[in-house]
Amino acid sequence: MDAFISGAFMALVITAIFGLGDVLLRFRYTTTGFVVTFITSVITFFTLVLVNYLILYFVRPPITGPMHGYIWTAFPMLVALIIFVVSNSLLAGSEGGMGNFSLFPIVVTLGLISLGCFWWRETLFVPFGGGEAKQLAGLVKVIEMGPEDYPDTDPNHIVTVSEENATFKANQVIAKETDAKGRNLGSIYNVGKPEIQSINGHLYWVSDLEFGGWRLWMQVDQVAPGYILVDAEDPTVDPQLRLGFKMKCTPSAFLGSKLQRFLYSHGYSSYNVDGITIEIDDEFKPWYTASLNRPLVHTSGNVPVAMIVADPETCEVTRYPLNQIPEWVDRVYSQATVTKIMNWWGEWNSAPWKILWGHTPAGRTKVAIDPIPVYTRSGHPHWQVIMTSQQDDSSIVSIVLFDGRSNIARLYPVLSGTPVEEAVLKAFRSTKETVKHFEPKHLSMHKIYGEPTWVVSYVPPVDAQDGVPGEPFQGIGLLNAKDVDGANVIFAPTLRRALDLYRQFLARGSFKDEAEENRTTQSIEGTIAAITQQTIDGNTDYLILLKGDSERVYKALAEKSVELAFAKAGDRVVIQFFDVGLNPVDIVGFNDLDLPIVP
Repeated sequence: MDAFISGAFMALVITAIFGLGDVLLRFRYTTTGFVVTFITSVITFFTLVLVNYLILYFVRPPITGPMHGYIWTAFPMLVALIIFVVSNSLLAGSEGGMGNFSLFPIVVTLGLISLGCFWWRETLFVPFGGGEAKQLAGLVKVIEMGPEDYPDTDPNHIVTVSEENATFKANQVIAKETDAKGRNLGSIYNVGKPEIQSINGHLYWVSDLEFGGWRLWMQVDQVAPGYILVDAEDPTVDPQLRLGFKMKCTPSAFLGSKLQRFLYSHGYSSYNVDGITIEIDDEFKPWYTASLNRPLVHTSGNVPVAMIVADPETCEVTRYPLNQIPEWVDRVYSQATVTKIMNWWGEWNSAPWKILWGHTPAGRTKVAIDPIPVYTRSGHPHWQVIMTSQQDDSSIVSIVLFDGRSNIARLYPVLSGTPVEEAVLKAFRSTKETVKHFEPKHLSMHKIYGEPTWVVSYVPPVDAQDGVPGEPFQGIGLLNAKDVDGANVIFAPTLRRALDLYRQFLARGSFKDEAEENRTTQSIEGTIAAITQQTIDGNTDYLILLKGDSERVYKALAEKSVELAFAKAGDRVVIQFFDVGLNPVDIVGFNDLDLPIVP
């Protein structure tokens, strides 16, 4: 319903209640008192029409939860109360006594105080009792897994571009592009917050174009021409500015085209519309998605009951049940919702509900850092949630992968007892390669070659940017999560090089725990059938084929052995290699038996 009509209707209801109550509860009825009540009611009505319109248009309170969401009417009732109190005071003064004073303002005051106490109970004392606590903890279905069950990460699909770097690249591309009328896009639009997502199996940061203000919105016919794609897997790829669209209903638009306001006035005012996000389908068409949430325990327990997909060009909105979400939609549960749900679960799943003075942190966990989306080989993203103890927040208790499209979460005790984010980032900062004080960004944990591994992108510190927003890419950092130490950080300018060095690191056994079964160091003796070298990203590698071995190509870094520079076809060699199921395999030891220079 239109905000003006809704506001006027509620103004009429409140005014009628106040006017009738003022007359009925007046000490003595007089013509003067009736006239004053009538005039006061007229003033109140028009004042509340304005107040209610401003609330419904700008604040947009969701009409759901306790009192069906109409708690927002407490403010216009307070405004009406003030008007009637002033009116009664003036009337009593003009009549020279309290004979025409009404008890109604006192009754309303007591009612508003009672309403405030009720709302205080509904918001602050939740849960109240063990039943409500277990209900909140049960909003997520947690499946406990073993440490070895943590899913492998595809090394070809790791995020190497941080959000800061994506913003930097997106700002660069709109600063040098113009629209159809020759206007610089950077002077009209701002870059929206980048959102990570998978499009056709590849990871991208997606940013919409936000209007730079109301005047600029009017100048560009109230539409945004497209969005920006930044490759999240390869920092060397130029960003894509995808134009040719006429995106009218967007979060940064104004008046009735503002997406949040459009949804509120078109049938979705009875929901908490959460996590409005730009998402791109597999045909690269832009959409906005959001979850429709409702509180399940008083004002708490806001969880999705459905989701919507909005076409920004036509403003058409489609609602989907949670079991019929389009395949290209990456997530329904927002970061904020996942954080709340996992904190409720950590608080009440294993520990009993207690009155405030009986509450202890024993047996309770909490979310350590903001969840981040990660992509495993399953395709759809999961929110990676690091859980720590409420008693000791210096170490990890478990890692949870929360399905972005459902309330199913899998708990892995994979890093139990290892340091939390602060210590990990300190290790990344202390490695000798970061002599220029590069900052690690987008910290995430992956299972790479069977090992839990922290991954970051390095960027320069902000003060090195001369005030320019965003930060350019400087390198990749890998760190075995079982041995968090700056000396163990792998730093390289590219992901490919970092993975090469990391395999060498794992092959040397430079970690505390024993190797996983799916990665072993082996040895083979044979005759070189062919040897060649290649240079990629300034790094020289040797590729070797052995006679009678058609299954493997052996690859060695140039610095692995001086003998590699002299080896040739026909030489008898002994090769130690690290097998993680990839081809080529990494050489960790090389001995040319036909070369006398090295015994």
